[in-house]
Amino acid sequence: MPSTTARAGGVFLPIIKSLSLSAESKPNDKSSRKLGSYLVMTQFQAAGNSSALFLTAAAQNLLCLKLAEELGVIIANPWIAWFKAASLPAIVSLLTTPYLLYKIFPPETKDTPDAPALAAEKLKRTGPVTKNEWVMIGTMILAVSLWIFG
Repeated sequence: MPSTTARAGGVFLPIIKSLSLSAESKPNDKSSRKLGSYLVMTQFQAAGNSSALFLTAAAQNLLCLKLAEELGVIIANPWIAWFKAASLPAIVSLLTTPYLLYKIFPPETKDTPDAPALAAEKLKRTGPVTKNEWVMIGTMILAVSLWIFG
């Protein structure tokens, strides 16, 4: 499982930045409340919640396992045991956090009816996926798969 920093900074934050800027929500500006602040706060909370779900998703999880072993706790299959124990709280947190943040810290932009048309227009302008893009997609899928399962 990729680290929290890799998931947040390398995958989600570029997407959040693009979405925020397209909604005219800029960092360090009053406009950040339009959408960007909500997305960043939600991602920040989700990163911690998802890290709790998998044993190898965060260094502190492995430290907890090591401390338990030093205290004499015998865990037959640590990865499965961790997943079973963490599933309920992590999944509940992942599902409820966006809603709670929406109520506590609501974004100003709540509806984007023109988003599908804008996305279709931009996709039309970019054209079909090229051979080099398919190679890059395949390489990325392979690299991430090896990263997670390797």
